[in-house]
Amino acid sequence: YGYIGETSVVPSEFHFEGWLTKQALKFLENQRDQTRPFFLYLSLDYPHVGLHVPKEFEDLYDIKDFQDKPIKLPFSSGHRPNDRFAEIWQSMTPEQQCRSRLRYAALCTYVDHCFGQIISKLKAMGELENTFILFTSDHGDMLGDRGRVSKYCLYEGSIRVPMIISGYGVSKKGV
Repeated sequence: YGYIGETSVVPSEFHFEGWLTKQALKFLENQRDQTRPFFLYLSLDYPHVGLHVPKEFEDLYDIKDFQDKPIKLPFSSGHRPNDRFAEIWQSMTPEQQCRSRLRYAALCTYVDHCFGQIISKLKAMGELENTFILFTSDHGDMLGDRGRVSKYCLYEGSIRVPMIISGYGVSKKGV
């Protein structure tokens, strides 16, 4: 029941994403050869389910902001790849569905926070303007939109993901 998720009692810096971010910061600070170009690949798993959200990020959102659309799913077992997700979603109360969307948004904010730490470190090192940055995601999540849950369709919620290209060699006018 990863879609219901929970408010995590683990501080954000001790979640896997926090640990990965700390390792990336250590690399930038201590482990790279300062005389050569570097490559840093940081792959954060969130906002995938289970939605175990650090409290400080869940607290940034108000559940009332996620109650704008009741979700009734068309459901026919065994005919779609994400039927098991739809079944779980249907078994959730409307409050749990809203909380799930809130937690997904909170995890997106957590990822932004982690990535922001890397940007801040690059800036403090004087490397930001010399660094080519590509930020993207593999997929989104329908979270009940159009009667779908998870990523198994080509609707906007599933495929419209961020792709940010910035830094060295990128025109200020855009790509």
